[in-house]
Amino acid sequence: MAVDLADAALKMVFGPSYYIRQQKPFVISDISEPEPDIAVIKGDIRDFTDAHPTEAELIVDVADSSLRYDRAIKGSLYAKAGIAEYWIVNLVDQQLEVYSEPGPDVDADYGFSYRLSNIFKSGQQVTPMCASQNSVANSVPVADILP
Repeated sequence: MAVDLADAALKMVFGPSYYIRQQKPFVISDISEPEPDIAVIKGDIRDFTDAHPTEAELIVDVADSSLRYDRAIKGSLYAKAGIAEYWIVNLVDQQLEVYSEPGPDVDADYGFSYRLSNIFKSGQQVTPMCASQNSVANSVPVADILP
């Protein structure tokens, strides 16, 4: 349910010039194609008939039992790939974790991590860094993505 809720909310924010992909491969390298719960991709669905996307404006993962893995492993992988913004819908604590500013980090699993992190709770709103100017809304109420 959280994936579908986030999908619906992000479609309102990003509008028709972005493709919101659910649980499909995202190419990071020749040997790595994770399947994030949501990837916000600039362009149209038909732009990717021959290949999976290699760039994303925003990646979102929904986590309960995978929370540590999503923070450490996937977060480092996405930071290394230069994904500017990574969200974790944290079902355990009923909050949204927003990570930004990827950069080198020798202690991280893939040598990169996000320098900034913010926690948003129900009742707050978050504005994606690359939100479309031509959208219905420019921010997401966190309550709208928490089941």
